[in-house]
Amino acid sequence: MFTQSNYLIKQEFALFKLTSKYFINDPESNNIIAIAEENISALQKYSRLLIKKQFFGTTVEIKDAASQQIIYTIKKSGFFAPKVEVRDASGNSIGYFKSKVFSLKGMFDVFTSDNTKLADVTGEFLSWNYTFKDVTGKQLGVVTKKWSGIGKEFFTSSDNYMISIDESVKGNSNIMALLIIAGLAIDIVYRERN
Repeated sequence: MFTQSNYLIKQEFALFKLTSKYFINDPESNNIIAIAEENISALQKYSRLLIKKQFFGTTVEIKDAASQQIIYTIKKSGFFAPKVEVRDASGNSIGYFKSKVFSLKGMFDVFTSDNTKLADVTGEFLSWNYTFKDVTGKQLGVVTKKWSGIGKEFFTSSDNYMISIDESVKGNSNIMALLIIAGLAIDIVYRERN
């Protein structure tokens, strides 16, 4: 599914929302490749009216835009240094993310399903630019914010950003998927404000 180096992520525009939905686009053609959408219970949705989203677990389904079939699932559990599991369409683990505790620059680590550390996701404390680096410090990819316009930026929580994966990673579908989903997880799991 994820075979190219660049993806434009567009969050669904809404003034009031209880769940998040993202469109994963080809930046060249602007065609929608996949859709990532939270799938949570009604109780969780309405609890978000009173309690911040970060206090709850969440499940995000990533569906192929053409077939609407689930291709990956992201599941967050726990609050303090939560673990975020990534599963393929068959329910098999392809890896997970583990939050860093007491780190201003680092957000989380990316692991393969056999517990091998693949990458650190690091970023500036107040900005929206992130880097994926392997254990040797080599850059594997970046996530950069795209300006959405003053109305969307200041009055909604909608975000647009680019995920760019290094050419050296192309060809390994599980690593590509993990890094792209890690880019999504920055916003969906770790930063989203609703």
